[in-house]
This record gives sequence, structure tokens and C-alpha cells, in this order.
Amino acid sequence: MNNNNESTLDQSSILDFYAGKTLFITGFSGFLGKVLVEKILRCIDVKRVYVLLRGKRGLSPAERLKQILNKQPFTFHDKTVLNAYKVVAVEGDLGAPNLGIDQKTCDKLIEEVNVVLHCAADVRFDADLESNLVNNVKGTEYLIDLCHQFAHLEAMVHVSTAYSFCDRLVIEEKVYPMEFGYDEVENVLKSPDAAFKKKQTEKFLAGRPNPYTLTKALGEDLVMKKRGNIPTSIVRPSIVISSVNEPAPGWVDTIQGIQGIGLAAQIGLLQTVDWNYWAAVDTIAVDICANFIIASAWYSACKKPNECMVYNLTAGAFHPEMTWGGIFELAREAAYVYPSKKQLRPLMAPPKYKRARFYYPLEKFLYHTFFAILLDMIISLFGYKRFLYKQACRLNKGLDLVVFFTTHEFKIKTDRYLELVNSLSPKDYKLFYCDVRKFNFSEYIVDCVKGFKKYFLKEDEADIASAKKQVMIVCALYRFIQLMFLGLIGKYLFSLGCYLMNNTVTSS
Repeated sequence: MNNNNESTLDQSSILDFYAGKTLFITGFSGFLGKVLVEKILRCIDVKRVYVLLRGKRGLSPAERLKQILNKQPFTFHDKTVLNAYKVVAVEGDLGAPNLGIDQKTCDKLIEEVNVVLHCAADVRFDADLESNLVNNVKGTEYLIDLCHQFAHLEAMVHVSTAYSFCDRLVIEEKVYPMEFGYDEVENVLKSPDAAFKKKQTEKFLAGRPNPYTLTKALGEDLVMKKRGNIPTSIVRPSIVISSVNEPAPGWVDTIQGIQGIGLAAQIGLLQTVDWNYWAAVDTIAVDICANFIIASAWYSACKKPNECMVYNLTAGAFHPEMTWGGIFELAREAAYVYPSKKQLRPLMAPPKYKRARFYYPLEKFLYHTFFAILLDMIISLFGYKRFLYKQACRLNKGLDLVVFFTTHEFKIKTDRYLELVNSLSPKDYKLFYCDVRKFNFSEYIVDCVKGFKKYFLKEDEADIASAKKQVMIVCALYRFIQLMFLGLIGKYLFSLGCYLMNNTVTSS
């Protein structure tokens, strides 16, 4: 009896399922894709991992693959390095039929692939509808067409976003009916009439902040209609941020979206933001997301649910106490303990109220753009290249792109997510940890701050004393310049007042 209990505790259904399997993964070069493949190589005895890659900057897909595998996160663990030979680059393009894969390679994939993990997407919030449609919808259609040819396919996972239906404040784990299909959108975009295209695009985007969220919804709709009998799941992560545990606590290699704003706050560049200070934050750690994707493919293949399973993946649903303001306060405290030598001025005191529509642009100009112009002028006097104005403009643009998400609060349902997590064996629960209910946000935010400092800013974590000293000098200098500037303005206003008074007396 005890032996049976022990064998059950030691059993990993997920490892058993993936053993000897061949995977095809898109989006490998992205933040999530790297963490996903690293986890697979380190923990699962797969036969092969095919990754879709384009040539870039004069490098072939094979050369790009080698370059990526020789960097973090693939260099953290010896086992990952040893198993890197299992990853094979497949030259292709999401926007082409058969994903632009040559016939010989296609034939090979058709005979070998068992699991498809579709992580690729155009995640730019400022991309036009046409670009988003090609990468997020048309590419998904081409992938599904290819999947239907795979002779031994057991599961497909489509990675979407928790905000695919952000035109609703309550988001359930289902694909909502669309009033129009992607064919209709595609036909409108082919129209030579620019005015008609603009009008129809506004109609398509009603209630949505950008084409990205629309095309992710259209992509989900397409998956539901075209998956056929393929065991399929749709995983909807919220805002994907730094890792909580794997491949290392706080690991990050991108500053897109919220990540970039967080970094700007950590170095003092960010000084104003428009948000709902009290709203719960819907984020998810990248390794939690990767583990859940792996688990969801296993669940679809082995449990064989009749329907396409949709999972909302977010920590905010379980930690309503963690608000935008609360997380920022934690990050600010951590940044004082682990300061960066690249800090430009004192850190922002987070605003607790929504910014006035007319006042917020002025704040961004004064606190970000004007400050950057002045600092660039100063550093150019010492022979250094100007760089801050460009970063300030990028920050202001980033703030505008995410304001919809920082000022709205969503109720994201997670019943199916919990059902899958609760179905994991003790060993799988530990190996593929994806339970955000037991999340220690305070420790995690500290790791995020340390991670930005270590992995993105490339600063030595042990060199805290000199960093604190440098930050103290920078902040004191900033305050001194502020006082000087205010003094000059005061002197000018006083002189102007005296001049006006004298003129008034003289004219009398």
C-alpha cells in the first residue's frame, strides 16, 4: 500500500507524455518562447524541438539559432546546454502559406511532429491592423492548415492574451462570438478607398485600444472554427513579466510594454503615469506561463476534453490586494535597497489619482521630454553621445500605448485554469509549477528589481555600497539644480514684477 502511494507521488504524467515526442514551436526567439524551450530542454526528455525562425540581419535561421542558444536563458543550466542539440531551426515565415517552409522540411514535420505550441505573435500595440492581421490571424490559419497534415499530432496550444476580449470588463474562459470574421476585415483592408478603410477599421476596433487585441480575438475565433478534431487549448496569459523561479529568479531580456515602464521607473526616468492606483494588476510571470503551456498540451492530449479548452492565466484574479500602486510602492522600496548606477534622479512618488486629461501631457513633457533635453545638452558638453531624448520619447509613447490597461480594471475568470492546476500530480505540480494562488508578491517584486539590475542593466548585484553612494550624489545634484532653476525663475519673476510696477508708477 505504501509502495503504491509512493509510486503515485513520484509519477509524472507530463514527463511520461512528452518522453520521446517531437515538438514544433513558433515564437521561439521571443521572451516567452525562450523560457518555454529552455524549460523543455532542461526538464523533459523530448526527441526533438523544431522551431520556426526567419533569417535576420544577415544571419541564416541556423546561425540565429546558434546565437540564441549561446546566450541566456540557455546558459544557466548545464543540462540545457547538453540538450541544445535537440533544437532544430526551420526556416519559415508566419505570413506565408505552409508558413513558408520548403516541401522537403514540411514532409519531415508531417511525419514527426506530435505537439504544436504556437507562441508567435505581433505584440506591438502601435502596429497597424494589416500587419497584426497577417501575423496574428493569417499566420494562425496557415499553421492550422499545416497541423491538419501532421500524421501523428496529439495536441496543439494556441497562445493568445487575456485581453483578446478587453471590450468586456468581465472576461470568461471562452471565445465570444464575433460580429465579423477575419475574412471581412481582410476584404476591407484590400479596398483602395482610404476613407472607407479608416471608417471600417474604427468600427472593427470599437471598444478596443489597438489592433493587437482585435486580431488576437480573431485568431481565437479562427482556431475554434478550423481546429477540427485536433485536441486544442487556448492559453491566455495577461501581461507577461519577469520570471519568478526559472531559469533564474527575476530573469528578463525584454523591455516591451509594462516591462519598459518598470525599468524607466527604476532608473528615475519615469516621473508621471496615468493609472488607476487602486486597480488590481493582471500580470503573470513568464515561467509560470511556460509551465502552464506545457501542462495544457498534456491535458488536451491525455484527458481529451470534447471542446477546445480556454484558460485565462493571471495572478491578479487571486491577489486583488496587489494594485498598480501597491506593486509600484514595493518596487520603489526594493530600488532603494538595490539601486542602479544608471539612476538619473530621485524615484517617482506614485500618483494616487487619475491624471487630468489636459494636465497629463504637460507633465510628460516637463518631467520626461524637457528633462531629457537638458540632460542631453549637459552630457554633450562632456563629449558624450546624446541618448536620453530618444528614450524619453519612447517612454511617453509607451505610456500612451498602455494607458487603456493601467486605467481599466478587469474581472478575469479562471475556473478552468484552476481545474487544470488541481489535476496535476504532486510531482507535476512541483516540476511544472503554475499555481499563482501561493504567490509571494513582495519577494517576487524584489526579484524583479534585482533582475532588471542584473540581467538588463548588466550591473553587479554585490556592488550595492558604491551604487548607493553614486545615487546619493546624483540625487543631491539633481535637487541642487532644481533649486537653482527655481531660484532663477523666482528672480526673473521678481524682476519682471518690479519692472511692471515701475512702469505703472511712471505712467501714472
